Amino acid sequence: MSTCCLNGAYFDCPDSDAANACFNSGEPGSCEADASMNNACNAGDDGDDGDDGDDDSDDGGECVPAGGECEINGDCCDFGDYICVEGTCAATCSFDSECNSECCVDLKGGGGACFPDEFCG
Repeated sequence: MSTCCLNGAYFDCPDSDAANACFNSGEPGSCEADASMNNACNAGDDGDDGDDGDDDSDDGGECVPAGGECEINGDCCDFGDYICVEGTCAATCSFDSECNSECCVDLKGGGGACFPDEFCG
């Protein structure tokens, strides 16, 4: 099952296409809300992100800056503008010109993320 986080709310999606549509449109579409997992989105909105017991990630409400290590999309600061790709918070993009590296790589599930320039040739 795929997931999507919107404004700190967690959604279970039937497949990756639905999750990508949720992420890209900002609307849950066919994804279903699961409020018990909202802390996985790590929105930091109320400062009370207690231990959810489901993993060993930091539940302290701190977000991971661009280039930092992450486990899920919600770990990254400014989620939506930054997503977790291959364990690193990366800026979302559609065009190379949107990236400091001038390298926007298409992602399997849709959308794009800024990568170091050696990924573009």
